[in-house]
Amino acid sequence: MIVNRGVKMNLKSIEYFLITVEEMNVTRAAERLFISQQALSSHIKRLEDEYRVQLFERRPTFHLTPEGEQMVFYGRQILEAEAKMQQLEDEGLPGGAGAYNFYKGVSIVCG
Repeated sequence: MIVNRGVKMNLKSIEYFLITVEEMNVTRAAERLFISQQALSSHIKRLEDEYRVQLFERRPTFHLTPEGEQMVFYGRQILEAEAKMQQLEDEGLPGGAGAYNFYKGVSIVCG
């Protein structure tokens, strides 16, 4: 089970993690994101520290751990929800542009 210990989740770190999963290679993922491998590794490490899990096994081959598989599932849901909330804001629904910004600072518990 992945449990948030009170640190705010960074949507960019989740996005970077999911791209790394798509590539299953840190070098290619970093190139795709136009960032350094070190910066990408820092984002992944931040997620691992925040949830106190290891997301990838790095040896003998690079692959997801069971916790990493859970993060893929929940990470996709989180980014999809954020995109839907952004769409609501962009459509200018009643309440004004700031009415839907509440979610941007929310810490989500997955589990």
